[in-house]
Amino acid sequence: RAARLPVDWVEAETSVAHPYEDGSVVTLERSVAATAAQLGSDERAYRALVTPLVEHWDLVEPVLLGPHPPPPRAVSRLLRAVGRRYVRVVLADARAVAMSTFETERARALLAGNAAHSMMPLERRPTAGFGLAVIVLGHVFGWGFPRGGAQRLADGLVARARELGAELHA
Repeated sequence: RAARLPVDWVEAETSVAHPYEDGSVVTLERSVAATAAQLGSDERAYRALVTPLVEHWDLVEPVLLGPHPPPPRAVSRLLRAVGRRYVRVVLADARAVAMSTFETERARALLAGNAAHSMMPLERRPTAGFGLAVIVLGHVFGWGFPRGGAQRLADGLVARARELGAELHA
């Protein structure tokens, strides 16, 4: 979005829906409170896991989305703000974190479903970190998508490049 592409973004309060055979669903909402409220006895555990990262997004962003490896100073600032336990959590496998953090199938499924986007088995490291990153991004920004589909991103990049004077060849 910082590139100011000519793309119309569709935003929704609900980023993820995990349906169950009984017709119920657990959703990832922009609001941490709204998401946590669906998790019954795991409401407090979910808030404890996710809220510090959402509240300190300004410190998470350079570590998560900045250069690799992240600058030690950025990592240190983040860990001072959110606590060193996150090192163990983000480097762990999603299955172990889900089982040790949550009691309910709903909360475990929410973490596992988001971790599955890593395209790795949930017993492999660092799928917990991947799932947590996706969840936090959903809370901080939502999962907007370009109206008309992903092709609109490519079209927008081409339009913006030409606007800036680039000449493109197929």
